[in-house]
Amino acid sequence: MRDLREQEKPSTDVPMSVLMCWRDALEVPLAELLVEPDMRLSQSIAHRAKLVRMMKTILTLCEHGGDERTQRLVTMLREQMLELMPELTEVTGWPSMGSRRSQDELGRIGQQPISLDGFSSDVLAD
Repeated sequence: MRDLREQEKPSTDVPMSVLMCWRDALEVPLAELLVEPDMRLSQSIAHRAKLVRMMKTILTLCEHGGDERTQRLVTMLREQMLELMPELTEVTGWPSMGSRRSQDELGRIGQQPISLDGFSSDVLAD
């Protein structure tokens, strides 16, 4: 943990090899790791978050039915969203009962843990 905290300091010069490991582990573009944080999401992450929210709304509309014409339009919209961002296939609709997971449920990180194989043992020692 000490080494990870050290890497987060603005004065630390993190080697490119370590940044590449973080990029792969976090599945984000390398530029996201190099941009100064200002308490807001970067433009690309904010854009992706908006697309995910739109897809959740589209899938919820699909689940709630509607007339045939509306269902066709929703299906077309879903297909168009997948053209923009194919990884949206994993997104599910909005929950019908609340929006929080219970303490017993795992989020995506619990179901697909980040692999630390690319990191050297001295970075992970603490």
